[in-house]
Formats: sequence, C-alpha cells, structure tokens
Amino acid sequence: MRERIRVAVLMSTYNGQQYVKEQVHSILSQDVDSLRVDIHLYIRDDGSKDNTLNILNELSEQYASYITLNTNEPGNIGVKKSFFSLINDGSIHADYFFLSDQDDIWKPDKVKQTLSIFEKNASTLPVGVYSDLWLADASGVSVGKRMSEQAQWPKDLKVDYKYLSFDYRVTGAAFAFNQTARTLFNQIPDGFISLVNMHDSFLALILSVCGKLIQIDQPLVLYRQHGDNLIGGVKKKRNLLEAISFKKREEGQLIVDNLLLSAFLKKNKISIDEKFQKTLNLYNDYFDRSYSLLFRVKNSFRIYKIMHHKRKRTSFMLISAFDVTKSVSSRKKINTALM
Repeated sequence: MRERIRVAVLMSTYNGQQYVKEQVHSILSQDVDSLRVDIHLYIRDDGSKDNTLNILNELSEQYASYITLNTNEPGNIGVKKSFFSLINDGSIHADYFFLSDQDDIWKPDKVKQTLSIFEKNASTLPVGVYSDLWLADASGVSVGKRMSEQAQWPKDLKVDYKYLSFDYRVTGAAFAFNQTARTLFNQIPDGFISLVNMHDSFLALILSVCGKLIQIDQPLVLYRQHGDNLIGGVKKKRNLLEAISFKKREEGQLIVDNLLLSAFLKKNKISIDEKFQKTLNLYNDYFDRSYSLLFRVKNSFRIYKIMHHKRKRTSFMLISAFDVTKSVSSRKKINTALM
C-alpha cells in the first residue's frame, strides 16, 4: 500500500484569540482523501498575552492526533524567528510544509490544489508553490478583491529572481514547499533571520535562484484584514515625510535581502545560474560603493533597468540620492551574523 503524503502545517500565533479557532478548523477540515494525505498542524505560540494559548491547549486536546503545540522555545521572539523555529524543528517530519497565519481562513481545496501542483512538478529540486489570496474583512468574508489586484501584480511578467530581487510577491499565508526546500532553508544562519524583511519573502528569494517557484493563479486563502494583523494587504496612509522615510527603508531592505542571499550562497558554496548571478552582482556593486553619490547613481541606473513596477522612478531617485542600505551598519550586521 502506498504511504500517505505527510503534510506539516506550520503556524505561529500571537494574541489571536478572536480568529485562531476558525483558522484551525479550516485547516483540519480540508477536502483531501485521508487515506492518502495526512495533515498535521504544528503550532508555536509567540508569548500571547490573551487567551490564545488556552484556546490552543483545548484544540490540541480535542484534536490530539492532528495538532502538536511546539514548546521548545517559549516566549516572544517575533514572527520571523517563530516561523524559522518551526521550519528548523528537527522533530517535524513531512513531505510538504505549508505556512499558516493565525487569522486567515483556508479554502477547502487549498491543500488538494497545492499538492496537485507539487505532484505535477515532481522534482528533486527545492520547490515552492504559492497562490493568490482573497482579501477578507475582519469577519472573514471576502471583499471580492484579490491580493493580485490590490498589489497590482503584473500579469505578463515571469516571477523569477530578477522580478523578486526588487519586489515582493510570495505571501507566507499562501506558501508551501517540499522537503528538499526545507533542508535548504535549514542552512540559513540564525543571525540572518532578524535582518531579512520577512521569512516568506526571503524563502521565496532563495528558491528563485536555487530551485523552482510555481504560482497558482486561483485564490486559496481568505486573507483577513483587521487592526491587529502584522502584515496585510491594506495600504496605510502616511504624510509626505513618513512616506519618504518608509520608501527609503523599503528600497533599502529589498537590496539588503539580496546581499543576505549572496552571503547565504557564498557561505554554503552554492552556485547559481549565470543570469541570476549577473543580477545579484548589481546589488553587490551598489552596496560596495554606496558611499559615493557618483557610483550610487551609476549602479542605481543599472538596477533601474531591471525594475518592473510602477513606482520604479521613485525607487531610482531614492536609491540614487540616499545610501538606503545604511551600508556601514548593514555590513557589520551581516558579518556578525556569519560568525
């Protein structure tokens, strides 16, 4: 008899008492053949101060065969470290790993659709699969708009490393990866975790040069928008100075993530396709000479030519005018993380 496909769902929670029960039920009630697919939910609570942990304890007792509470690293360590703690937990064994937020709702066929893509693209390479999402209100009801519409994802561009090097596309709530990818992610230095933008975007960046990333155009998650979620699809209103400061940090973080990718590849002696390496070199060149306005303008123009988003003129002006990476302190942090 064929062994069941093992699916590990990794969820980090923090003060999610209002929504977590609904999300857990949406995961455990997935429309899959239970004789063929084994879904197990691994949850790490990041030091919730509300009733979340009590709710999780009740759920784990009720569904003891399907839920494991991770207590290896208690306390508040932040969402990025919390997810990496789950990814790196050697006691979790599976064929495929799905990331899950605490406050969303999975469509009933999310796991089935995603596994179908993995099976059609069976590979020994690291593979990640991500889907579109429905934006939902605080009650979990779709507002009739996709994340792809809200974020204005270009429909005619291939989502490869060149694309992801200066934009975000993969949302952790809609992301899954195979065991080979998980093994690759285990090689990320612990010190990098606090330096990357978010866990999901950095994992996608790694896969874009070391494996395969596959998109499902169909929304498979109700991505709940409310006042307490950490990351959402709703844009915040800012005054001019706040907007400029935010954009400088955003552009700088995009470049720093590429520098961390470069350091990750070098540390683990991983070679990548020459066309990807050429793109990666653009960011290394910018960083290495960001102290000079002349070189910043020159290298910013080279980066500008691979940008695809509507804000690219603004991005060019910012990375030309300012050392958005804060190169001296960033270099010190990266070197420290590599020790």
